[in-house]
Amino acid sequence: MMRVLSLDIGTKKIGIALSSIDQSLIFPVGKIRFDNFKGIVFFEKLKFELRSFWEEIGIAIIGKASEGNAILSQIDQVFRMLKAWTSWDIKFISEDMSSSDSWFFLKSLKFSSNKAREKLDSYAALIILKDYFDSINKEVLVSF
Repeated sequence: MMRVLSLDIGTKKIGIALSSIDQSLIFPVGKIRFDNFKGIVFFEKLKFELRSFWEEIGIAIIGKASEGNAILSQIDQVFRMLKAWTSWDIKFISEDMSSSDSWFFLKSLKFSSNKAREKLDSYAALIILKDYFDSINKEVLVSF
């Protein structure tokens, strides 16, 4: 089996979540920050962030925003880059509510607003990953 990666792409940050190699557990990894999105810089930062897992990833799930969302061209750029530079199977899943769902989830766990803001992007990616596994009827444990 291979790990499944999830990316929640925003204007200034990309949240990252990952599955265990047997796909029984999913967990938030972190986020990549940038002031001005540059594909090659993003790719190098992603490789660095996932250096311990890179060779074990087989699928990447990208959160896809609604039509008209300003981030769509960035999502497309990430998709094309991953398709060209990895052997991963790239899939899209709706991420329209992932950030707000992530916020409410973190607040329900009694995180302060500052701490919740810090974790928001990786937890949005975690929600996208959970939605993916739900869509293929696969039960996973969620690690916080």
